[in-house]
Amino acid sequence: MYLTTVKIFVILMVSITNICSIWTDAVPNPAVRSVPRFRPVVPRQQLPTLKKVEILNWAKAQESEYDSTEAMLIKNFTYSPLQYHSTWQGNTVHPLRDAAIYAVALLDSEDNGMEKRAFDVLRKILLLQDTKNDSKTYGIWQYYLEEPLEKMSPPDWNWADFIGTQLLQVVINHHERLPTDLATNMATALIHAARSIQRRNVGPSYTNIAVMGAHVTLAVSEIYNITDLHQYALRRLRMFANYTKENGGFEEYNSPSYTVVVVEELGRLRMHAVVPEAQQLAAELYYIAWKEIIDHYHPSTGQWAGPHSRSYRTILGDGHVRFLKRSMKNELDPRLPLPVPDALKPIFLSNTTIPHTVINKYAKGVPNTRQDLIGTTYLDVSWTVGSINWGEMWNQRRPLVAYWTTKGKTSYFQLRFLHDGNDFSDAQFFSVQKQGQILAGLVLATDGGDKHISLDKIKNATISAADLRLRFEIGGSDATNASVTIPIIANPIKLKFGNMSLQLAMPSIHFDNHSTQYFNVTRGKDHVYIDYILFNGARKNIQLDTLKAAAVIVAAQFSNGESPWSQTMTTLQGDLTQTKWQDLCLAIQTKPSTVAQLRKTVKYGCQ
Repeated sequence: MYLTTVKIFVILMVSITNICSIWTDAVPNPAVRSVPRFRPVVPRQQLPTLKKVEILNWAKAQESEYDSTEAMLIKNFTYSPLQYHSTWQGNTVHPLRDAAIYAVALLDSEDNGMEKRAFDVLRKILLLQDTKNDSKTYGIWQYYLEEPLEKMSPPDWNWADFIGTQLLQVVINHHERLPTDLATNMATALIHAARSIQRRNVGPSYTNIAVMGAHVTLAVSEIYNITDLHQYALRRLRMFANYTKENGGFEEYNSPSYTVVVVEELGRLRMHAVVPEAQQLAAELYYIAWKEIIDHYHPSTGQWAGPHSRSYRTILGDGHVRFLKRSMKNELDPRLPLPVPDALKPIFLSNTTIPHTVINKYAKGVPNTRQDLIGTTYLDVSWTVGSINWGEMWNQRRPLVAYWTTKGKTSYFQLRFLHDGNDFSDAQFFSVQKQGQILAGLVLATDGGDKHISLDKIKNATISAADLRLRFEIGGSDATNASVTIPIIANPIKLKFGNMSLQLAMPSIHFDNHSTQYFNVTRGKDHVYIDYILFNGARKNIQLDTLKAAAVIVAAQFSNGESPWSQTMTTLQGDLTQTKWQDLCLAIQTKPSTVAQLRKTVKYGCQ
């Protein structure tokens, strides 16, 4: 009897333990209870000697910035309006992401003299991670040593992804070199980061983070054999792939800043994924990403044609230019080989199809809510122009952007809308395009973002403003040569650069306080701003939902030589302003309304 009772007790305890185990695995993001053993399931990269020398030379070039006291690089700090999460105002900072990249480089160089420094940097990074499981910022890092998470506004949860992907390079390629304590702490940090990513669980519309988070969670789950995390990572990757295919492309569309990130992370996924399904999905998405790049690469300017969902600078930076040139020449970086898929190489290496139009669908419409998200790009021999059919005037968006070359030098045109000198995310953009002609409408929303599309939403449909203006921006080599004559409103501003002609007009302006409106031209070192001032004066609160009208129509025509200008015809149809211009027609609301309502009521094409 005693033995039977003990036996029943043991069975019950085992059952309870199993139930608890199942429940714990089902709970999203449990704390790290123990550190699993490292499994070398992902092949270690073997870098050629020349690459190691190149990396070592780069690392040595950072010597003057290395702060041995903090075991981090110290950088000069410059404020940028693109920096939404930081409130730092000092002169120098110790950036954590730079430190992580530096540590990876020190180890990749395989220089024994650099090894201890790499370990010191990694230990410092790990100390700064939030490892409290009940914390809102669990698993992430701050931007700078000088600015703790609680002082950021708000903290950037993407840092679990961005720092995590760097730490993965260390454990995959250099695990056997790590001291035992550091190897253990690296495992713990990576699991915290992966669980943070799982807890946040971003949707598939946030393209670059959806991919990066899938890479981090999948690789961590494979290396440390975490079953529930592996199942989550596969579901996430599968969902993202299905969403992208169903939409027709990445919702974070055609982004010089982030399509490259997506290519890089998918490149890492192709190297690190162990299960066949993940390898297959990564390969399919990798092809989609490269096709997006190739469809928009413009050979004569060397630029990435618009429209752009996210871009930090209108002219490509040196890093992106090098990336495209290396890809064209099939010069692959052995640290992260990112070859152009074989089926796409003939398109990339030839421009025989120019001139032509590229039309892409990036997001499916929702009945009675919004239309499909469509990008149109026209590529001519020496110039290109692209537009999106709906979007916002956020400073990372390029809803209407063009590039051209004059005597081998590149210039650009960009449409902007400013609130007190900052790009105004609240202004909603709508357009139709046929080759080099674009008809666009802009109208203010009552509930959009201010500087950022989501982090500082307008409250109570009210903004404080001293200045609102529409800007035609010309930058690059031709900016200083642009001869600007301001015509009568509705007649075009005519500009000519080499053989390319640009004509711009504002055929319809419906804006309260219209009597104060006027053009203003400002010249800088490498730009000219042609601004139409919609409001300028003493700062005041503007209640957007009380305005009778806040809409502007813009017509832009790019052509080889100066093409004749056809006048537009604008009519008011109830709450809509309808404009016809040759074969193009667009109708937008005249009065501010919610973003959802503005996107629901826009009409494309002549009725």
